[in-house]
Amino acid sequence: MSAIDYLETTEPAIKHFFDGLNGYDAMKPPSIAQYLDKSGLVRMSKSESEIFGQKYEDFFALEYARAILAGSILQVANTAIKMYSPGGQVTEQCRSLGISENSPLANMCVGREVHNIPIGLLIYAGRIQYNHWEEGEPNNIVAKNVFRHLISVYYDNMAFDLAYELNYPQTRPVSHYIVRLELNWKSFDYYSKDMRSILA
Repeated sequence: MSAIDYLETTEPAIKHFFDGLNGYDAMKPPSIAQYLDKSGLVRMSKSESEIFGQKYEDFFALEYARAILAGSILQVANTAIKMYSPGGQVTEQCRSLGISENSPLANMCVGREVHNIPIGLLIYAGRIQYNHWEEGEPNNIVAKNVFRHLISVYYDNMAFDLAYELNYPQTRPVSHYIVRLELNWKSFDYYSKDMRSILA
């Protein structure tokens, strides 16, 4: 089987995963706007507060569903690169993440760069974290270094600075952040363009 055959035979599954992600992305968290008074203060009864809190908790529980779909996409992409990578160039950035010239992971140093990291390594690290998220920060040194680099990228972003703190406030999968925000895979077409570019 060639790289293109692999991409084509996995295409239906990947399209389903993206359809699922798009469905979850269309959902909005419950709004507190209905409880605001004219002065902007929140006014709700204890019962309303409990119901709102439960709806909010239910919405964020969907993060696990998003992560499952995104993690599956990363698994398929990682396997494609592992099996068919034409070989990567071990740049200074790859070396700083723990990859040497003769490491098998040199094959993951492929694709366009995001935050100075080849997307092959983002796929690799995201797949590792997804498969072992309950352990918190990855034990795999390359994956650990990739996530530490991402933490430094978002250090001054108050809305997202803790996204890749994998042990805080609790362990959780973040594969949907890798797929949507770092790789910018908004649909199957984005994924396919990157994968075909890597494996060509």
